[in-house]
Amino acid sequence: MFTNLICLALAFMQTALSEITQKDLRGIFIHHQEFCRETTSRIGTGGVYLQHRTSHSPSTCEQSTSHEWHINQDSVLDEEEFQLQLQNNRRRLTGTTEGHVYLARVAKDTLVTSDLRLQLEKDIGVTFDDYFKSVDTDNEREYFILYSADMKEISILEQEDSIDELIPLPPAWKLSPLLLGDTGHDDDKTPDSLKTLTIRISRRAKVLLGANSMTTLSKRMATELNQLYPALTLTVHSAGSEASTHFETIKESQMHTEASEWMVISNIPASLRDEIALIIAGFPETTRVEPVMLHTTSNAWARWITQSYKGATTDPSKNIGTTQRATVWNRGITGKNQVVGVGDSGLATKNCLFNDPATPMTVATGATFNSKTHRKVAQYVAFADGTFQKLKKMKNVVKMCCHYNRIVIYRLL
Repeated sequence: MFTNLICLALAFMQTALSEITQKDLRGIFIHHQEFCRETTSRIGTGGVYLQHRTSHSPSTCEQSTSHEWHINQDSVLDEEEFQLQLQNNRRRLTGTTEGHVYLARVAKDTLVTSDLRLQLEKDIGVTFDDYFKSVDTDNEREYFILYSADMKEISILEQEDSIDELIPLPPAWKLSPLLLGDTGHDDDKTPDSLKTLTIRISRRAKVLLGANSMTTLSKRMATELNQLYPALTLTVHSAGSEASTHFETIKESQMHTEASEWMVISNIPASLRDEIALIIAGFPETTRVEPVMLHTTSNAWARWITQSYKGATTDPSKNIGTTQRATVWNRGITGKNQVVGVGDSGLATKNCLFNDPATPMTVATGATFNSKTHRKVAQYVAFADGTFQKLKKMKNVVKMCCHYNRIVIYRLL
């Protein structure tokens, strides 16, 4: 009897699979093989003419007369083939304890509220990692993403009145649209350039992996990547471990490492970035793969835009000398030699922005660092929650909200 019920449930699910299509997925996500680009070609790296890609949304792109929405048709599967892949993957997962990320579509006319989400999580035992609403105006449906290693709870969820479809999410749909094609979006395509990826890990997967989930998963990812690319020196670590040196004990550092939901993979050759991104998307615990983009400062524009906004939409030049462009600076107000106070969760004292080799800064919890010679930090009050009274001893602080872990007084140079 039990076997028959399972077979009936599986047959029901396989029949229902055909109703979530690639078009539906494109209404939720932007596929990494489609993007907005300029309609005219410009000279790019190496003198090659290219249609430069942009980060415009589909709607913004379509409204522009100088841009077009491009889809790499080679990335679009025949719909019948796509549905067959979904069904085969579902059959493979049936009867196993292998984890996977699933996409659940909310039934039409069902009001999605926090109460509905919490009720489903409580009744079935699942954890929804994300909520999406389709941008397709012809089919504005809503979706949840979740991780599960139990096909029974997946079957129960799919039979809920509030859920009308559920499919295992293909790895290619976990990739950020900023992973565009084979070369990437950020124009840094020199042969020796190294890339970084960030990977979102499902909260439910972390719970099922145990107390040291991020450490365990980072080792597993590193092992597989090193087997596939033995000549590379790829590094895999929890994003939380990047701040581990800021804590006073190993225990606190480890807690911060495990608390993060993001994994970081570094030292990836530019030519292999998208390939490795797809491999990582194939890990059951992965819900999203994002590239770390090449960032540049915008001070050349920001300094005058925030002061006057003069010509912001008509003059793209960086000329700070334009009359009345920097109205605040023109009046001699530059902030030089001023002192400001900041309440935050801590200061990376060895960071190049704050470090002063001539005046080392060491601060223990509950202590205060004072200096008239440190190039950047005039005072650092390192107190813990519950000792807020120490703030009363600080001069020139009129009012600050409670429960900060650190108070830093900076010098503006």
